Amino acid sequence: MNERDTFLDFCKGIAIFLVVLGHVLEKSMHQMNSLYDFIYLFHMPFFFMLSGYLAWRVKRFDFSFFKKKARTLLLPYIVVGLLFTLVNGEYDAFVFNEFHNGYWFLWSLFCIWCLFALVKWFISLCRIKNVWIEVGILLLPFLLIKVGGQYLLSPNINSYLSLGFTSAFYRFFIMGYLIGKYDNIKKWLQNKRVNIAGMLGFVLMFIISYFVDLEHVGPFTIVQIMLCLSFLCFLRVLYNGLFNRICKRIEKYGCRSLDIYVFHYFVLLLLNLTIVKQFAAPIQYIIAIFSAWTVIEVTLFLSNPIERNKYLRLIFLGKIQK
Repeated sequence: MNERDTFLDFCKGIAIFLVVLGHVLEKSMHQMNSLYDFIYLFHMPFFFMLSGYLAWRVKRFDFSFFKKKARTLLLPYIVVGLLFTLVNGEYDAFVFNEFHNGYWFLWSLFCIWCLFALVKWFISLCRIKNVWIEVGILLLPFLLIKVGGQYLLSPNINSYLSLGFTSAFYRFFIMGYLIGKYDNIKKWLQNKRVNIAGMLGFVLMFIISYFVDLEHVGPFTIVQIMLCLSFLCFLRVLYNGLFNRICKRIEKYGCRSLDIYVFHYFVLLLLNLTIVKQFAAPIQYIIAIFSAWTVIEVTLFLSNPIERNKYLRLIFLGKIQK
């Protein structure tokens, strides 16, 4: 594996494209549609799974670790989130609504990293080696947040802290961690036959979603896990089959997924997407996909000055030059 995993960057690039596409569809359609519903079944769980995949590489959970996570996640959440709030004028939503004007992902991911670090510290302290016991302990915060948030805390506190999102996506973070840590799982997911079967399964579920609400097919978590894993297989096949130039551009999206995530909301404010509603459904989807690509490219172009200036880069993105 390279020092930087290019396939992981490719996956992150596709994932951030789906995030932007979901927001474009939300703003451009008369009502939610099958494509929108299907994307929202798995795109955020997939993003958290990718974040968890990198967690196995972390060896020490000391003060410098928490300091780095606060800088790279909380600083953009506060600075860019407040700036966007000043622009769109929805002040109460940033504090009291669980979506926090769209910036909930940064807060929830920070909370998940903290929970994961504390649990890993406990596992290391107790010198637990059994895989199943480790998995059980790793999933314990999910149960505590689920029970505590639902029965012990008020709905207002749930909204302030986005506990619903944190508990919902923590398990996918752990799934990514397990994929990254255990080579047998990783090798199985890299098998060509498994990738082809997963790709066909993902396409089949996409087709079925037009006729059946997958949320009610079975246990929703199982459906989301199947979608995430089959989508990973789909992307592996796609990555090996695409032209190198296309892959490199998508990898660029993955490398700068934070930039795209925090700044694309500003670009969306500038676009009049209601014009999409005037066209028939197939044309709407084509325009929406093109619009999402345009939003990403414009966002990258406008954020380039921030990336190049070490002070702005630190303030808005929490990044320091190496």
